[in-house]
Amino acid sequence: MQKITLNDLLSRVNIKTSLFQIAEEVVMSYQLGEVKTIDPMYVGYEELNNLLTTSQGKFVIKIFSKHKDKPAIDGNVASIFSFYEGGIPVPKLYKSQRGDFLYELETSPGTYLIVMDYFDGQKFTDVPPTSLDLQNMTKILAQIHTLHFSTHANYDMWLTLHLLREYANKQKYLNPQDLSLTQKVTRDLSLIDLSRLSKSIVHFDLHRENAMKNSKGEYCILDLASCDYSHTIFDLGTFIALFCFDPINNPSASVTIYKSVVEVYLKHRSLSDYELSVLSTIIKATYVSNLLIPTFLQKANQDENPEQTSYYQSLGRNGLQMLESIPLGT
Repeated sequence: MQKITLNDLLSRVNIKTSLFQIAEEVVMSYQLGEVKTIDPMYVGYEELNNLLTTSQGKFVIKIFSKHKDKPAIDGNVASIFSFYEGGIPVPKLYKSQRGDFLYELETSPGTYLIVMDYFDGQKFTDVPPTSLDLQNMTKILAQIHTLHFSTHANYDMWLTLHLLREYANKQKYLNPQDLSLTQKVTRDLSLIDLSRLSKSIVHFDLHRENAMKNSKGEYCILDLASCDYSHTIFDLGTFIALFCFDPINNPSASVTIYKSVVEVYLKHRSLSDYELSVLSTIIKATYVSNLLIPTFLQKANQDENPEQTSYYQSLGRNGLQMLESIPLGT
């Protein structure tokens, strides 16, 4: 399978100098000592993340996508800061000598970056979550849903909330078998009355690739690009589908996990009977999104991370097949 390349990463951003020159500008502005190394991180979509090692330690430089507008970038930074201030385990942001978290490169005007702590841990894609991890992460999600701050919505075609719009435009890319798996789910999703769903601050993308744990048992939540004020139950459904369940390696545990996660969540935040009744549909719809979007990216030649895209596609397809044979109920 084709892997992401350095050229792929560099094509995400608009920089006019080398990464090492950017590192030198950053350490000077952020007063981080002397540059030792800067290494691009071969992960994710859109942004260019880099591991910066200096005489003072390790940091992450996130260079924002050239396709992302300033309000969306500002919203992302505000979300990270608000999560950190609210006690959610996210990387600490650093301020430059200009007094701001967000930094516009002098060598590449119009290109923005932030500097964060480096979290030395493993993603849950590498080490599957234990029962205790599921409980703790559920508590963290419930805590996120109690935060209060202004957000700037960043449209993301992967989000379950946008599935009906995306499905209408992209179902033509699905093969007959995948169409059969997805059509009823989208019909059921279209029947949900959004006006009956509560809203809160949401992460909207809390899956195993976006959460880490270190040797001390500490957690770190990543990628707040989709953070918004929106329907809470969609965030919980996404989390259950993409973080809690393992339809590829452990599908038989899903019903037990579902009941446990909902029970833990309800100890920290209430949900209406109607919200609970549509949760299983939202979980299925999350799997549809994770089948639909990768298929579109592959067939439209827009896949910038083939290995990760294939993983999500497999997760979506296996998740739908799993829930056909293992109903969750309400």
